[in-house]
Amino acid sequence: LWLGSSNPLWVAERLAAEPGPLEVSPSPDEEDQKSLWRSLFEQPELWEDCRPDKEIGIRSSTYPDFKQWPDDGRGALWVDAMDTPEWVLLRLAEGSFEGPS
Repeated sequence: LWLGSSNPLWVAERLAAEPGPLEVSPSPDEEDQKSLWRSLFEQPELWEDCRPDKEIGIRSSTYPDFKQWPDDGRGALWVDAMDTPEWVLLRLAEGSFEGPS
């Protein structure tokens, strides 16, 4: 069972009431997302920064902020996602992403 921020509150409450230790590990999706965020900064040449196009309306507001190429449907990242690591927000605020736009 993988739990994340999208689970209903009652799930966490019910599990907290259960006796015994619970093993906690990130879901495969969370690990994939972390790997993609690392890739954004380690291999920026593979990523397109779509934020400027979103700001001026060329792309939909629901389009990913960053898109990985070649596009295999897997490499898409949204800065405002609930599971975006804090370190990503700090690095982006510093302006440390220097990929092609």
